Amino acid sequence: YQRAETQYRRVIADRTAVLGPTHPTTLVSKLNLAATLRRWGDPQAAVPLMREAVEAKLVAPAAWDDPTVQRYVVNLANTCAAAGDAAAAERWYAAVLPAIRRRTGTDGPQLA
Repeated sequence: YQRAETQYRRVIADRTAVLGPTHPTTLVSKLNLAATLRRWGDPQAAVPLMREAVEAKLVAPAAWDDPTVQRYVVNLANTCAAAGDAAAAERWYAAVLPAIRRRTGTDGPQLA
């Protein structure tokens, strides 16, 4: 676990240095590490990485309409809930819900 996390963080540092902190590849690396940390039972460590990546993705005005970004936001909300922060989870769910409704309609599968 520790070796894998160390390698993930090294990749993120390298990509940040070469590509920049908001490059899509750097952000996906952060999201991958965050998802792995959550799977390994450490959602508290995953939340800051996910939040940083999601907030960077949301800088573009049309980002809320991107299904991939919507999935990232839902994953962040789920991870906040797993970390015990129900208020943050609720804020993220509430923020993404209108975009999901616009894309899928009120009966969309993500709303079930």
